[in-house]
Amino acid sequence: MLGNEGLNVCRRAAAKAEAAAETEGRSPDFELKQMLLELADHDVDVDRAVQLLSLGEHAEYGAIVERLLAAGRRREAMAYLDRAVDEGCVSMSNLDY
Repeated sequence: MLGNEGLNVCRRAAAKAEAAAETEGRSPDFELKQMLLELADHDVDVDRAVQLLSLGEHAEYGAIVERLLAAGRRREAMAYLDRAVDEGCVSMSNLDY
């Protein structure tokens, strides 16, 4: 486990890599996105996690809904679930009862 100093080094490196990607007009690659997501989860920054999970061609709706529910943000979670259904990412056959 990283201490505060190690986390700060990771934050600076991730921020620098993210800025470089933005300058080049691209989204963070998989590894960078995962690092940023882990930092957001560590900081309990649900909004940042949702923003990262929304990047790319398809949002990662399951992960978004899980984080929003865990944060007690049920209304927002249901809105994302509605988006997933609208995009055809969820069907009745995907649901466990």
